[in-house]
Amino acid sequence: MKSKILSISEVANILQLSISTCYKYSTSGKLPSFHLGQRLRFLESEINDYIEKTIFEQRNKSTNENVWKF
Repeated sequence: MKSKILSISEVANILQLSISTCYKYSTSGKLPSFHLGQRLRFLESEINDYIEKTIFEQRNKSTNENVWKF
């Protein structure tokens, strides 16, 4: 299945982040990206995977915080 190629503006809109935050996440490796010419691009499928992973980690973190430790 082909994945749509997204611009940084589209990713920022999807994630509800600023463009500069998306650049920071991309350069740090937190967001998967690639260059097409001199433009930074993202695969929609990888952004969706990032969203799912982030949601899972947040839910797992909040579940672990609510567990009593003896």
